[in-house]
Amino acid sequence: MYRKFTADRIFNGYDFLPGGSVLLLNESAVVQDIVPIADAGDDVEALPGMLMPGMVNAHCHIELSHLKNKIDRHSGLVDFVLSLMSKRASFEDAKEQAMRDAADELLKSGTVAVGDICNGTDSISLKRHSPLYWHNFIELTGFVESTAIQRMDEGKRVLRSFRNELPQFPSGLSPHAAYSVSPALFELLNVETDGALISIHNQETTGEDLFISEGRGDLLRLYQHLGIDISSYRPTGKSSLQSWLPYLHRGQKIISVHNSFTSEADIAYQAGHTDLHRDFYYCTCPGANLFIEERMPDLYAMWISGCRMLVGTDSYASNDSLNLWHEVRRIRSTFPDIPEQSVLQWVTSQAAEAFNISERYGSFHKGSQPGIVQVHNDEARLVMH
Repeated sequence: MYRKFTADRIFNGYDFLPGGSVLLLNESAVVQDIVPIADAGDDVEALPGMLMPGMVNAHCHIELSHLKNKIDRHSGLVDFVLSLMSKRASFEDAKEQAMRDAADELLKSGTVAVGDICNGTDSISLKRHSPLYWHNFIELTGFVESTAIQRMDEGKRVLRSFRNELPQFPSGLSPHAAYSVSPALFELLNVETDGALISIHNQETTGEDLFISEGRGDLLRLYQHLGIDISSYRPTGKSSLQSWLPYLHRGQKIISVHNSFTSEADIAYQAGHTDLHRDFYYCTCPGANLFIEERMPDLYAMWISGCRMLVGTDSYASNDSLNLWHEVRRIRSTFPDIPEQSVLQWVTSQAAEAFNISERYGSFHKGSQPGIVQVHNDEARLVMH
């Protein structure tokens, strides 16, 4: 009645288990027990390498999958955004299949749950019968004060579609970034996201801090190209993170994404203002950060400061694959002083905690159903789900 797995190493989502441990699962891949091999009986499947729970991709844009290999790398954020906006509506006939191929890659390479950014309803049909777990962040933009109510109404319409058509998955509103959301829209979002899990793009480029704090820099070119009048904008004199965080003060659980230029002062500021939010997580997307700005955040400084960390792939528009294990490899090779166990927690138990799915995902414990991933020869594959 059981499938029994052992391996050279087993990571349970928190720690490495003692050698010779065996996972016992029923036919539905629900964990029944973890026992020493001497007590496991016959038919134990011994796999080379490491076994770990299925991974949680904390930041993805599945709806942009049709833009794979369509945008130049190392262009900087402003040119990346402009290229994305100009090409997003192209290749429409390939969009559905591209999303399905991307979701297939996610699952086969060991991802079982995804935090997905949604600007429209394109991904609903994919997700309706998907074996993956999806948390849908309905992303709002609007830097012109007078359009705040209109943008909120548009976001609510998209949100209603997700909630009506995908009741099995959580969906909620989120701000895009400090440079694309007006104070008026932030205030509306603050009310609408009371106590909710939200996501926000943060400090992905040096130009973000420069614009938010001083009102100058390369982002001015973006507004000019889009014909957005920002003459009423008043610089805050503070970094981006220190400017947007006070807008969200109704106990939200916050995932701050990218953070390539987040400073130690920003980390200290966030740590000193926990009254503004329920929980705070920094999500890194190494492949995308290198693709766009050729820069990764100082993950060691974040880890040593006790920050709670997550990992995402971003989209095919800004990455060569959606294989989350490849992001783990980048982190391990760039920051070898961060313990392996910690990085593995970022894509398993800590991510499941962030998305409120720890009962099922993120760790091997009795009654959980996180999927089993085998890592062998530094590649990951889903063994059972």
